[in-house]
Amino acid sequence: MPALSIEESNSAVLVQTLVPLTPTVLESLQPETYLLVHSCRASATRQILRKVNNDGECYLRADFDFQMFFDLEAEVLSPYGLANWHPGANLTTGTGGSLPALACVNAQMELFRAAGGINILENPSLTYLPGDLPGLSFRIARENAQVPNTPGHYLPPPPPVGTVTTISFPPTPPDSGANYAVIYGVSTIALREYNLMGPVSGCVMMVAELEYDTTPLSIPAPVNLAAYYAAHPPDTNGVNDILEVVCTDVPGGRVLLPGEGLIMDLLHAGQSIPPRTGYRYVFAGTGEGGEPIAQNAYWTGEQLHTIPEFVAALRSPDDAPGKVGGILVMDVYSKDLGAWLPPV
Repeated sequence: MPALSIEESNSAVLVQTLVPLTPTVLESLQPETYLLVHSCRASATRQILRKVNNDGECYLRADFDFQMFFDLEAEVLSPYGLANWHPGANLTTGTGGSLPALACVNAQMELFRAAGGINILENPSLTYLPGDLPGLSFRIARENAQVPNTPGHYLPPPPPVGTVTTISFPPTPPDSGANYAVIYGVSTIALREYNLMGPVSGCVMMVAELEYDTTPLSIPAPVNLAAYYAAHPPDTNGVNDILEVVCTDVPGGRVLLPGEGLIMDLLHAGQSIPPRTGYRYVFAGTGEGGEPIAQNAYWTGEQLHTIPEFVAALRSPDDAPGKVGGILVMDVYSKDLGAWLPPV
């Protein structure tokens, strides 16, 4: 049979309905250059990270790597464009795409409450028939589509699997005898309050800020509070105060320092412990205009013990000597050492 033109392949649609409908849904499947599209099946999926306790109950579920797919079936009107294109081609206009976005996919840019992303051609397959148009099937994968937080506002792409901490369903509070070591993966949890004023800069760096300290399971829980203090000393000047300490080495937890019970409230509610990234520091100094500035800093290498070590590790090539992020460093406090770093 002869190849049909795009105009001849269009069909008129007459709709009669007793209920309201959005007319554009009838236009979702649109003609493509060189193709007569018969169907486009849209689907969405994601990866799931699940953690299960000894009772076989899921206590954490993280949904990440959101993806959308469009599976198309078409007939080839001419062997150009998508009828003869390699898998892996970027089809998204404006992002370095090798072809313009397809009309039938572009009409569904906002689908399953997600939008944006990059369209990638996958799995093209041609079926040749005697005396008829070749059949073409292929998939378009939309990578890095964004899921809205509120209507019209979209969150950034999901983080890497190693940093996913969001629980995607309301947490089930653990019972009073829960094994918190298994659930949280730590042997000790402490709560500290920081009140930092730079001894050299005079800059107010932290005021009554609470922060959780955790010790990994590979380090055994201390036998008593004195043993914890020996390994995690509070600052002698009171700039950081240890308010509570809880060990997870027994079911239900073992309280070394009760405080106001904020840690146990957190554990009983099944909430997440705020994550840590590397060694934690607060540094202060003066900016370009001489104004006092304080910032938090994280370092994933070895523990830093002096201000010159700190500056050498964290400064960028554009920083002048003695500066980190444009700040002339005068004071550095190590939250993990519980002490001010010396100038030499």
